[in-house]
Amino acid sequence: MAELLNQKLLVNVASDLVKKYRNELHFIFVGEETDSVTGKGYRKELETKIEEKGLSRYFSIFDFSEQVEKYFSILDIFVLTTSKESFGFVLLEAMALGKPVLGSNLGGPPEIIEDGLNGYIFDPSNIKELSEKLSYLISNKEIRESMGQKSIEIVKDKFDLNKVIDDYLKTFENIL
Repeated sequence: MAELLNQKLLVNVASDLVKKYRNELHFIFVGEETDSVTGKGYRKELETKIEEKGLSRYFSIFDFSEQVEKYFSILDIFVLTTSKESFGFVLLEAMALGKPVLGSNLGGPPEIIEDGLNGYIFDPSNIKELSEKLSYLISNKEIRESMGQKSIEIVKDKFDLNKVIDDYLKTFENIL
């Protein structure tokens, strides 16, 4: 069941990326272990994998926080590696704060991410694909900034609460 979260995918990708961008990268995981999703010991497994790959200096793992903007403010790119995500509110949070986003092609992320416009969709079984997309964004500050701006626009245009309510009301009126 732990593969649903799939943070180990990002650790595997990091192995390739740090060779190219040694002092430019730092990865952050934020959240807590939940028995229902990861089972006990997932964080330790993740820390062990990071240590085994010699990547400890490139990773920080923080407990759950309700102050997500504190973490998002220091990010250049947001990656959601879950293999199954029903919607992905965390993607919207990152987008609202102007971050380019990457999410798997399974579940909700394709409904949120406009591939190539505000981020990228990737196959969670394809390490090379994710590595290439991340590498492209790391290497292209202008693209990151442009995608981040598009993220803000998409959140305002598609996911703003007032807009969503208006859309629902129009749908209900048409049904009636």
